[in-house]
Amino acid sequence: MNQTRRIHENIKKHLKYRGFTYSDLAKHLELSESSVKRLFVDESLSVQRLEQISLFLDVPISQIALLEGKETSVLQQYTVEHEEALAEDDKFYSVLVLLYKRLTPLQILDQFDYSEAELNRYLIYLEKLGLIKYHTMKKVELLIKRNPDWNDKGPLDQKYGQLLKQEFIEHDFAGKNEDLCCANVFLSDASLNLVKKRIAQLLNEIEELAEAEEYSNNHCDHFAFVIGYMPWLFPTLKDLRKNK
Repeated sequence: MNQTRRIHENIKKHLKYRGFTYSDLAKHLELSESSVKRLFVDESLSVQRLEQISLFLDVPISQIALLEGKETSVLQQYTVEHEEALAEDDKFYSVLVLLYKRLTPLQILDQFDYSEAELNRYLIYLEKLGLIKYHTMKKVELLIKRNPDWNDKGPLDQKYGQLLKQEFIEHDFAGKNEDLCCANVFLSDASLNLVKKRIAQLLNEIEELAEAEEYSNNHCDHFAFVIGYMPWLFPTLKDLRKNK
């Protein structure tokens, strides 16, 4: 991805996060909406335009442009060897989870109970595994995508998957910022496939919102979203059903 295209994608994420549209941006730039879209399509954003967009989004130009960033090839999935190493030590795996959440090593030391020597040892091991590039205590580069799925029935799934399911099933969801939603419906295979696509889109949007929070000054809490579905019928109806 070239630099201008990356800037375009970052602007789209910031617009979406703040609830703005191309039309809102067009009014600020005193252009038509079609002209704004053409700026991105033609990849013709000037420094002056970037400054105007930066003011509108209340985000520094350096963060929009990602001037320090280089496109890096990253792993899309853990190997079994990765998972075996991560599953051996909860504190070790937790460091990687915190790096996924964009905390620097210094922030991890400030917010969590790790010694500097311990954290440094974990970071060196993560680099040895090929999961990160350890530059300094202020900068770590991920070499795997954020929050990759665990391998089915792999070491991480076996260790943490059951724990995650148990905590969600037993939780009462009665606290602040908690909710449990349920839909009990009849669906065809075609409709179910559409639902699967919508769920994937929703999870992607959640990740984009989390990424945009990196550039905000908002207080953020840790959340987990678990979405599951399976064939299910109320037990009494299942017993009464003629065509079983």
